[in-house]
Amino acid sequence: MNKTHGVLALKRLARMCLALASLFFLVAAWPAVALAQSEQASVHALWVLTSAALVFFMQCGFLCLEVGSVQPKAATITALKNVVDWVVAAIAFWLFGWGLMFGHSRAGWFGTDFHMLEGAADGGLTHLGVHVHYLFQLAFAGTAATIVSGALAERTSFAAYAVISIVVTAVVYPLFGHWAWGNSFFPKNPAWLADLGFYDFAGSTVVHSVGGWVSLVGIACVGARIGRFDAQGTPRELPTMGVHWNALATLMLWFSWWGFNGGSTLLLNGQVGPIIVNTNLGAACGGIGAIVHCGLFEQRRGLSGKFLNGILAGLVGITAGCSVVSPLGACLIGLVAGVIANLVATLLLRFRLDDPVGAVPVHLGGGTWGTLAVGLFATQDALVNTLHRTRWEQVSAQLIGIAVCCGWVVSTAIGCYLLIGHYLGLRVSPSEELEGFDMSGVVRKPAEAPLSESELYELLGGDA
Repeated sequence: MNKTHGVLALKRLARMCLALASLFFLVAAWPAVALAQSEQASVHALWVLTSAALVFFMQCGFLCLEVGSVQPKAATITALKNVVDWVVAAIAFWLFGWGLMFGHSRAGWFGTDFHMLEGAADGGLTHLGVHVHYLFQLAFAGTAATIVSGALAERTSFAAYAVISIVVTAVVYPLFGHWAWGNSFFPKNPAWLADLGFYDFAGSTVVHSVGGWVSLVGIACVGARIGRFDAQGTPRELPTMGVHWNALATLMLWFSWWGFNGGSTLLLNGQVGPIIVNTNLGAACGGIGAIVHCGLFEQRRGLSGKFLNGILAGLVGITAGCSVVSPLGACLIGLVAGVIANLVATLLLRFRLDDPVGAVPVHLGGGTWGTLAVGLFATQDALVNTLHRTRWEQVSAQLIGIAVCCGWVVSTAIGCYLLIGHYLGLRVSPSEELEGFDMSGVVRKPAEAPLSESELYELLGGDA
Protein backbone atom coordinates (compact mmCIF):
# COMPACT_ATOMS: atom_id res chain seq x y z
CA MET A 1 0.00 0.00 0.00
CA ASN A 2 2.80 2.39 0.98
CA LYS A 3 4.59 1.36 -2.17
CA THR A 4 1.52 2.20 -4.24
CA HIS A 5 1.17 5.60 -2.59
CA GLY A 6 4.86 6.25 -3.21
CA VAL A 7 4.50 5.51 -6.93
CA LEU A 8 1.47 7.79 -7.19
CA ALA A 9 3.31 10.55 -5.37
CA LEU A 10 6.25 10.22 -7.72
CA LYS A 11 3.89 10.44 -10.73
CA ARG A 12 2.27 13.57 -9.31
CA LEU A 13 5.68 15.06 -8.66
CA ALA A 14 6.77 14.24 -12.20
CA ARG A 15 3.64 15.86 -13.65
CA MET A 16 4.16 18.91 -11.48
CA CYS A 17 7.79 19.19 -12.56
CA LEU A 18 6.79 18.81 -16.20
CA ALA A 19 4.12 21.52 -15.84
CA LEU A 20 6.56 23.86 -14.08
CA ALA A 21 9.22 23.19 -16.72
CA SER A 22 6.71 23.91 -19.50
CA LEU A 23 5.64 27.11 -17.78
CA PHE A 24 9.27 28.13 -17.32
CA PHE A 25 10.15 27.59 -20.96
CA LEU A 26 6.99 29.41 -22.07
CA VAL A 27 7.79 32.41 -19.89
CA ALA A 28 11.42 32.35 -20.96
CA ALA A 29 10.58 32.05 -24.63
CA TRP A 30 7.85 34.73 -24.69
CA PRO A 31 10.25 37.72 -24.84
CA ALA A 32 12.14 35.97 -27.63
CA VAL A 33 8.90 35.41 -29.56
CA ALA A 34 7.91 39.03 -29.00
CA LEU A 35 11.36 40.16 -30.08
CA ALA A 36 11.14 38.00 -33.20
CA GLN A 37 7.78 39.53 -34.06
CA SER A 38 9.19 43.01 -33.43
CA GLU A 39 12.20 42.25 -35.60
CA GLN A 40 9.93 40.90 -38.32
CA ALA A 41 7.89 44.10 -38.27
CA SER A 42 11.11 46.10 -38.45
CA VAL A 43 12.23 44.10 -41.49
CA HIS A 44 8.93 44.82 -43.25
CA ALA A 45 9.16 48.53 -42.41
CA LEU A 46 12.78 48.65 -43.60
CA TRP A 47 11.80 47.06 -46.92
CA VAL A 48 8.99 49.57 -47.46
CA LEU A 49 11.27 52.50 -46.54
CA THR A 50 13.92 51.19 -48.94
CA SER A 51 11.27 50.89 -51.64
CA ALA A 52 10.09 54.43 -50.89
CA ALA A 53 13.67 55.64 -51.40
CA LEU A 54 13.82 53.79 -54.74
CA VAL A 55 10.56 55.38 -55.86
CA PHE A 56 11.83 58.79 -54.72
CA PHE A 57 14.90 58.15 -56.88
CA MET A 58 12.51 57.98 -59.84
CA GLN A 59 12.33 61.77 -59.59
CA CYS A 60 15.98 61.82 -60.67
CA GLY A 61 15.16 59.50 -63.54
CA PHE A 62 12.26 61.64 -64.72
CA LEU A 63 14.43 64.74 -64.45
CA CYS A 64 17.09 63.20 -66.73
CA LEU A 65 14.44 61.88 -69.11
CA GLU A 66 12.80 65.27 -69.50
CA VAL A 67 16.06 67.21 -69.74
CA GLY A 68 17.19 64.86 -72.50
CA SER A 69 13.93 65.39 -74.41
CA VAL A 70 13.85 69.21 -74.49
CA GLN A 71 15.82 71.88 -76.32
CA PRO A 72 18.98 73.10 -74.55
CA LYS A 73 17.42 76.50 -73.80
CA ALA A 74 14.72 74.75 -71.71
CA ALA A 75 16.95 72.33 -69.81
CA THR A 76 17.30 74.42 -66.65
CA ILE A 77 13.62 75.21 -66.14
CA THR A 78 12.68 71.61 -66.94
CA ALA A 79 15.04 70.31 -64.27
CA LEU A 80 13.75 72.81 -61.72
CA LYS A 81 10.14 71.80 -62.37
CA ASN A 82 11.00 68.25 -61.35
CA VAL A 83 12.39 69.54 -58.07
CA VAL A 84 9.24 71.60 -57.56
CA ASP A 85 7.18 68.42 -58.04
CA TRP A 86 8.68 66.92 -54.92
CA VAL A 87 8.48 70.14 -52.88
CA VAL A 88 4.80 70.52 -53.74
CA ALA A 89 3.97 66.83 -53.25
CA ALA A 90 5.71 66.66 -49.87
CA ILE A 91 3.55 69.48 -48.52
CA ALA A 92 0.23 68.96 -50.34
CA PHE A 93 0.13 65.20 -49.73
CA TRP A 94 0.97 65.77 -46.05
CA LEU A 95 -1.67 68.47 -45.62
CA PHE A 96 -4.52 66.84 -47.53
CA GLY A 97 -3.60 64.00 -49.86
CA TRP A 98 -2.77 61.11 -47.51
CA GLY A 99 -5.85 61.77 -45.38
CA LEU A 100 -8.17 61.97 -48.40
CA MET A 101 -6.67 58.81 -49.84
CA PHE A 102 -6.12 56.57 -46.82
CA GLY A 103 -8.01 58.08 -43.87
CA HIS A 104 -11.17 56.53 -42.42
CA SER A 105 -13.57 56.43 -45.34
CA ARG A 106 -16.88 58.17 -45.88
CA ALA A 107 -18.83 55.45 -47.76
CA GLY A 108 -15.80 54.56 -49.89
CA TRP A 109 -15.59 58.01 -51.49
CA PHE A 110 -12.95 59.94 -49.52
CA GLY A 111 -10.95 59.81 -46.32
CA THR A 112 -12.15 62.02 -43.50
CA ASP A 113 -9.15 62.28 -41.16
CA PHE A 114 -5.36 62.03 -40.89
CA HIS A 115 -4.77 65.39 -42.55
CA MET A 116 -1.23 66.34 -41.54
CA LEU A 117 -0.96 62.68 -40.42
CA GLU A 118 -2.87 63.37 -37.23
CA GLY A 119 -5.31 60.75 -35.97
CA ALA A 120 -5.68 57.43 -34.17
CA ALA A 121 -4.25 54.60 -36.27
CA ASP A 122 -6.01 51.78 -34.40
CA GLY A 123 -6.80 49.02 -36.87
CA GLY A 124 -4.24 50.23 -39.41
CA LEU A 125 -1.05 48.57 -40.63
CA THR A 126 0.70 48.32 -37.29
CA HIS A 127 3.85 46.80 -38.80
CA LEU A 128 4.38 50.02 -40.79
CA GLY A 129 2.66 52.84 -38.98
CA VAL A 130 1.31 56.01 -40.52
CA HIS A 131 4.64 57.69 -41.23
CA VAL A 132 6.30 54.86 -43.15
CA HIS A 133 3.13 54.29 -45.17
CA TYR A 134 2.91 58.03 -45.88
CA LEU A 135 6.50 58.19 -47.15
CA PHE A 136 5.96 55.27 -49.52
CA GLN A 137 2.71 56.69 -50.85
CA LEU A 138 4.19 60.20 -51.08
CA ALA A 139 6.70 58.87 -53.59
CA PHE A 140 3.78 57.59 -55.69
CA ALA A 141 2.02 60.95 -55.50
CA GLY A 142 5.19 62.68 -56.65
CA THR A 143 5.40 60.30 -59.60
CA ALA A 144 1.84 61.08 -60.70
CA ALA A 145 2.63 64.81 -60.67
CA THR A 146 6.00 64.66 -62.40
CA ILE A 147 4.55 62.78 -65.37
CA VAL A 148 2.78 66.00 -66.34
CA SER A 149 6.00 68.04 -66.31
CA GLY A 150 7.47 66.35 -69.37
CA ALA A 151 4.29 66.61 -71.41
CA LEU A 152 4.03 70.38 -70.85
CA ALA A 153 7.76 71.11 -71.12
CA GLU A 154 9.23 74.24 -72.75
CA ARG A 155 6.13 76.40 -72.96
CA THR A 156 4.19 76.19 -69.68
CA SER A 157 4.75 78.89 -67.08
CA PHE A 158 6.41 77.92 -63.84
CA ALA A 159 3.58 79.25 -61.68
CA ALA A 160 0.92 77.48 -63.74
CA TYR A 161 2.77 74.20 -63.48
CA ALA A 162 3.15 74.58 -59.70
CA VAL A 163 -0.62 75.00 -59.36
CA ILE A 164 -1.23 71.90 -61.50
CA SER A 165 1.10 69.89 -59.25
CA ILE A 166 -0.75 71.06 -56.15
CA VAL A 167 -4.13 70.05 -57.56
CA VAL A 168 -2.86 66.64 -58.70
CA THR A 169 -1.18 65.70 -55.41
CA ALA A 170 -3.76 67.22 -53.06
CA VAL A 171 -7.03 66.27 -54.79
CA VAL A 172 -7.04 64.49 -58.16
CA TYR A 173 -4.70 61.60 -57.39
CA PRO A 174 -5.79 61.07 -53.74
CA LEU A 175 -9.52 60.87 -54.48
CA PHE A 176 -9.20 58.36 -57.30
CA GLY A 177 -6.61 56.54 -55.20
CA HIS A 178 -9.12 56.28 -52.34
CA TRP A 179 -11.67 54.62 -54.62
CA ALA A 180 -9.13 52.00 -55.69
CA TRP A 181 -6.71 51.75 -52.74
CA GLY A 182 -8.62 53.31 -49.84
CA ASN A 183 -8.39 50.06 -47.86
CA SER A 184 -4.59 49.95 -48.08
CA PHE A 185 -3.82 51.31 -44.61
CA PHE A 186 -7.15 50.62 -42.88
CA PRO A 187 -8.20 47.22 -44.31
CA LYS A 188 -11.80 47.68 -43.10
CA ASN A 189 -12.26 50.84 -45.15
CA PRO A 190 -14.76 50.58 -48.00
CA ALA A 191 -13.26 51.55 -51.38
CA TRP A 192 -15.99 51.41 -53.94
CA LEU A 193 -13.91 50.64 -57.03
CA ALA A 194 -11.91 47.99 -55.21
CA ASP A 195 -15.15 46.56 -53.83
CA LEU A 196 -16.43 46.24 -57.41
CA GLY A 197 -13.37 44.09 -58.17
CA PHE A 198 -11.07 46.66 -59.79
CA TYR A 199 -7.46 45.53 -59.29
CA ASP A 200 -4.42 47.69 -59.84
CA PHE A 201 -1.59 46.28 -57.77
CA ALA A 202 0.96 49.12 -57.99
CA GLY A 203 -0.69 51.83 -60.06
CA SER A 204 -0.84 51.40 -63.84
CA THR A 205 -4.04 53.44 -63.66
CA VAL A 206 -4.01 54.90 -60.14
CA VAL A 207 -0.62 56.56 -60.70
CA HIS A 208 0.30 56.44 -64.37
CA SER A 209 -3.02 56.87 -66.16
CA VAL A 210 -3.92 59.68 -63.76
CA GLY A 211 -0.72 61.48 -64.77
CA GLY A 212 -1.31 60.54 -68.40
CA TRP A 213 -4.85 61.94 -68.55
CA VAL A 214 -3.76 65.20 -66.90
CA SER A 215 -0.95 65.37 -69.47
CA LEU A 216 -3.25 64.75 -72.44
CA VAL A 217 -5.68 67.47 -71.39
CA GLY A 218 -2.75 69.78 -70.72
CA ILE A 219 -1.09 69.45 -74.11
CA ALA A 220 -4.47 70.02 -75.78
CA CYS A 221 -5.04 73.18 -73.72
CA VAL A 222 -1.55 74.68 -73.82
CA GLY A 223 -0.82 73.96 -77.49
CA ALA A 224 2.30 72.84 -79.30
CA ARG A 225 5.74 74.37 -78.92
CA ILE A 226 6.62 77.09 -81.41
CA GLY A 227 8.13 75.45 -84.45
CA ARG A 228 7.04 71.88 -83.62
CA PHE A 229 4.71 71.75 -86.64
CA ASP A 230 5.04 73.56 -89.96
CA ALA A 231 2.26 75.53 -91.61
CA GLN A 232 0.78 72.33 -93.07
CA GLY A 233 0.83 70.54 -89.70
CA THR A 234 3.79 68.31 -90.52
CA PRO A 235 5.86 67.63 -87.39
CA ARG A 236 9.38 69.02 -87.30
CA GLU A 237 12.18 67.56 -85.22
CA LEU A 238 13.52 70.03 -82.66
CA PRO A 239 17.05 69.76 -81.24
CA THR A 240 17.28 68.10 -77.83
CA MET A 241 19.88 67.69 -75.10
CA GLY A 242 20.54 64.18 -76.38
CA VAL A 243 19.39 60.56 -76.27
CA HIS A 244 22.20 59.70 -73.85
CA TRP A 245 20.23 61.55 -71.15
CA ASN A 246 17.17 59.46 -71.99
CA ALA A 247 19.15 56.22 -71.90
CA LEU A 248 20.55 57.03 -68.45
CA ALA A 249 17.07 58.00 -67.27
CA THR A 250 15.57 54.75 -68.55
CA LEU A 251 18.04 52.66 -66.55
CA MET A 252 17.47 54.81 -63.44
CA LEU A 253 13.71 54.38 -63.73
CA TRP A 254 14.01 50.67 -64.44
CA PHE A 255 16.09 50.22 -61.27
CA SER A 256 13.68 52.31 -59.21
CA TRP A 257 10.70 50.34 -60.48
CA TRP A 258 11.87 47.34 -58.47
CA GLY A 259 10.89 49.32 -55.39
CA PHE A 260 7.76 50.74 -57.07
CA ASN A 261 6.28 47.29 -57.69
CA GLY A 262 8.16 45.17 -55.17
CA GLY A 263 7.44 47.55 -52.31
CA SER A 264 3.73 47.59 -53.05
CA THR A 265 3.40 44.29 -51.18
CA LEU A 266 3.95 46.45 -48.05
CA LEU A 267 5.67 43.32 -46.69
CA LEU A 268 8.94 41.55 -47.39
CA ASN A 269 7.42 38.21 -48.31
CA GLY A 270 7.56 35.51 -50.95
CA GLN A 271 5.69 37.65 -53.48
CA VAL A 272 8.48 40.18 -53.84
CA GLY A 273 10.82 38.04 -55.95
CA PRO A 274 8.23 36.97 -58.57
CA ILE A 275 6.87 40.53 -58.74
CA ILE A 276 10.30 41.99 -59.53
CA VAL A 277 11.01 39.23 -62.08
CA ASN A 278 7.72 40.04 -63.86
CA THR A 279 8.58 43.75 -63.73
CA ASN A 280 11.96 43.12 -65.29
CA LEU A 281 10.52 40.94 -68.06
CA GLY A 282 7.77 43.45 -68.85
CA ALA A 283 10.34 46.21 -69.30
CA ALA A 284 12.66 44.17 -71.50
CA CYS A 285 9.84 42.97 -73.73
CA GLY A 286 8.42 46.49 -73.95
CA GLY A 287 11.67 47.64 -75.53
CA ILE A 288 11.64 44.68 -77.93
CA GLY A 289 8.03 45.31 -78.93
CA ALA A 290 8.68 49.00 -79.63
CA ILE A 291 11.86 48.50 -81.62
CA VAL A 292 10.45 45.66 -83.75
CA HIS A 293 7.26 47.58 -84.50
CA CYS A 294 9.18 50.75 -85.34
CA GLY A 295 11.56 48.84 -87.60
CA LEU A 296 8.83 46.96 -89.46
CA PHE A 297 6.05 49.54 -89.71
CA GLU A 298 7.49 53.02 -89.09
CA GLN A 299 10.59 53.04 -91.29
CA ARG A 300 12.74 53.28 -88.13
CA ARG A 301 11.71 56.88 -87.53
CA GLY A 302 12.77 57.91 -84.04
CA LEU A 303 13.98 54.38 -83.34
CA SER A 304 16.20 55.18 -80.35
CA GLY A 305 13.60 57.21 -78.51
CA LYS A 306 10.85 54.70 -79.20
CA PHE A 307 13.02 51.84 -77.97
CA LEU A 308 13.58 53.61 -74.64
CA ASN A 309 9.95 54.67 -74.33
CA GLY A 310 8.93 51.09 -75.10
CA ILE A 311 10.89 49.93 -72.06
CA LEU A 312 9.13 52.51 -69.92
CA ALA A 313 5.74 51.56 -71.37
CA GLY A 314 6.50 47.94 -70.51
CA LEU A 315 7.24 48.96 -66.93
CA VAL A 316 4.00 50.94 -66.72
CA GLY A 317 2.03 48.12 -68.33
CA ILE A 318 3.20 45.37 -65.99
CA THR A 319 2.64 47.49 -62.88
CA ALA A 320 -1.07 46.66 -62.50
CA GLY A 321 -0.77 42.90 -62.81
CA CYS A 322 2.78 42.02 -61.75
CA SER A 323 1.44 40.13 -58.73
CA VAL A 324 -1.11 37.99 -60.57
CA VAL A 325 0.41 37.09 -63.96
CA SER A 326 2.98 34.50 -64.96
CA PRO A 327 6.41 35.43 -66.38
CA LEU A 328 5.12 34.57 -69.86
CA GLY A 329 2.13 36.81 -69.29
CA ALA A 330 4.48 39.60 -68.21
CA CYS A 331 6.40 39.21 -71.48
CA LEU A 332 3.24 39.47 -73.55
CA ILE A 333 2.02 42.50 -71.62
CA GLY A 334 5.36 44.22 -72.16
CA LEU A 335 5.49 43.44 -75.89
CA VAL A 336 2.04 44.89 -76.49
CA ALA A 337 2.77 47.93 -74.29
CA GLY A 338 5.78 48.82 -76.45
CA VAL A 339 3.70 48.66 -79.63
CA ILE A 340 0.89 50.71 -78.05
CA ALA A 341 3.36 53.42 -77.04
CA ASN A 342 4.45 53.74 -80.69
CA LEU A 343 0.88 53.85 -81.96
CA VAL A 344 -0.23 56.48 -79.45
CA ALA A 345 2.81 58.65 -80.26
CA THR A 346 1.88 58.55 -83.96
CA LEU A 347 -1.75 59.36 -83.17
CA LEU A 348 -0.77 62.42 -81.14
CA LEU A 349 1.25 63.83 -84.02
CA ARG A 350 -1.64 63.28 -86.39
CA PHE A 351 -3.76 65.58 -84.20
CA ARG A 352 -0.88 68.08 -83.77
CA LEU A 353 -0.57 67.33 -80.06
CA ASP A 354 2.95 68.00 -78.83
CA ASP A 355 4.27 65.72 -76.09
CA PRO A 356 8.04 66.29 -75.89
CA VAL A 357 8.82 63.39 -73.54
CA GLY A 358 6.20 60.84 -74.61
CA ALA A 359 4.28 61.00 -71.33
CA VAL A 360 0.93 60.17 -72.91
CA PRO A 361 2.12 57.17 -74.99
CA VAL A 362 4.08 55.71 -72.07
CA HIS A 363 1.90 56.43 -69.05
CA LEU A 364 -1.61 56.67 -70.49
CA GLY A 365 -1.16 54.15 -73.29
CA GLY A 366 0.87 51.71 -71.23
CA GLY A 367 -1.19 52.25 -68.09
CA THR A 368 -4.56 51.68 -69.74
CA TRP A 369 -3.33 48.56 -71.49
CA GLY A 370 -1.69 47.17 -68.38
CA THR A 371 -4.84 47.67 -66.32
CA LEU A 372 -6.98 45.83 -68.86
CA ALA A 373 -4.34 43.10 -69.14
CA VAL A 374 -4.94 42.09 -65.51
CA GLY A 375 -8.19 40.46 -66.58
CA LEU A 376 -6.73 39.03 -69.77
CA PHE A 377 -3.52 37.52 -68.40
CA ALA A 378 -4.09 36.78 -64.69
CA THR A 379 -3.32 33.14 -63.94
CA GLN A 380 -6.18 30.82 -63.11
CA ASP A 381 -4.86 30.44 -59.57
CA ALA A 382 -4.83 34.23 -59.12
CA LEU A 383 -8.38 34.53 -60.49
CA VAL A 384 -9.60 32.00 -57.93
CA ASN A 385 -7.53 32.87 -54.86
CA THR A 386 -6.65 36.56 -55.25
CA LEU A 387 -9.19 38.22 -57.53
CA HIS A 388 -12.15 35.89 -56.74
CA ARG A 389 -13.71 36.43 -60.14
CA THR A 390 -14.01 34.81 -63.53
CA ARG A 391 -11.78 36.19 -66.24
CA TRP A 392 -14.51 38.20 -67.94
CA GLU A 393 -15.86 39.51 -64.66
CA GLN A 394 -12.36 40.80 -63.98
CA VAL A 395 -12.09 42.33 -67.45
CA SER A 396 -15.40 44.15 -66.81
CA ALA A 397 -14.16 45.45 -63.46
CA GLN A 398 -10.95 46.70 -65.07
CA LEU A 399 -12.89 48.51 -67.81
CA ILE A 400 -15.04 50.23 -65.19
CA GLY A 401 -11.92 51.43 -63.37
CA ILE A 402 -10.38 52.73 -66.59
CA ALA A 403 -13.58 54.60 -67.51
CA VAL A 404 -13.95 56.11 -64.03
CA CYS A 405 -10.35 57.30 -64.09
CA CYS A 406 -10.88 58.93 -67.48
CA GLY A 407 -14.09 60.68 -66.44
CA TRP A 408 -12.80 61.94 -63.09
CA VAL A 409 -9.36 63.09 -64.18
CA VAL A 410 -10.33 64.62 -67.52
CA SER A 411 -13.22 66.63 -66.05
CA THR A 412 -11.19 67.99 -63.13
CA ALA A 413 -8.16 68.65 -65.33
CA ILE A 414 -10.21 70.66 -67.84
CA GLY A 415 -11.59 72.82 -65.04
CA CYS A 416 -8.13 73.29 -63.54
CA TYR A 417 -6.52 74.31 -66.83
CA LEU A 418 -9.36 76.70 -67.67
CA LEU A 419 -9.04 78.45 -64.32
CA ILE A 420 -5.26 78.65 -64.55
CA GLY A 421 -5.48 79.96 -68.10
CA HIS A 422 -7.91 82.67 -67.03
CA TYR A 423 -6.11 83.87 -63.92
CA LEU A 424 -2.43 83.11 -64.57
CA GLY A 425 -2.01 82.14 -68.19
CA LEU A 426 -0.83 78.66 -69.10
CA ARG A 427 1.97 79.68 -71.45
CA VAL A 428 4.95 81.94 -71.14
CA SER A 429 5.17 84.74 -73.71
CA PRO A 430 6.39 83.84 -77.22
CA SER A 431 9.62 85.75 -76.65
CA GLU A 432 10.32 83.82 -73.44
CA GLU A 433 9.58 80.54 -75.17
CA LEU A 434 11.88 81.34 -78.08
CA GLU A 435 14.73 82.64 -75.94
CA GLY A 436 14.29 80.33 -72.98
CA PHE A 437 13.12 81.26 -69.50
CA ASP A 438 13.80 80.51 -65.86
CA MET A 439 11.92 80.79 -62.58
CA SER A 440 11.79 84.57 -62.80
CA GLY A 441 9.92 84.66 -66.12
CA VAL A 442 6.98 82.60 -65.05
CA VAL A 443 3.61 84.20 -65.73
CA ARG A 444 2.06 85.51 -68.91
CA LYS A 445 -0.54 88.15 -68.20
CA PRO A 446 -4.01 87.03 -69.30
CA ALA A 447 -4.35 90.22 -71.36
CA GLU A 448 -1.37 89.32 -73.54
CA ALA A 449 -2.81 87.75 -76.66
CA PRO A 450 -1.08 84.70 -78.15
CA LEU A 451 0.52 85.10 -81.54
CA SER A 452 -1.47 84.10 -84.58
CA GLU A 453 -0.17 81.49 -87.02
CA SER A 454 0.88 84.19 -89.49
CA GLU A 455 2.74 86.10 -86.74
CA LEU A 456 4.51 82.94 -85.63
CA TYR A 457 5.39 82.17 -89.25
CA GLU A 458 6.92 85.65 -89.63
CA LEU A 459 8.67 85.45 -86.25
CA LEU A 460 10.41 82.24 -87.26
CA GLY A 461 11.57 83.67 -90.54
CA GLY A 462 9.01 81.92 -92.69
CA ASP A 463 9.65 78.54 -91.04
CA ALA A 464 6.73 78.15 -88.65
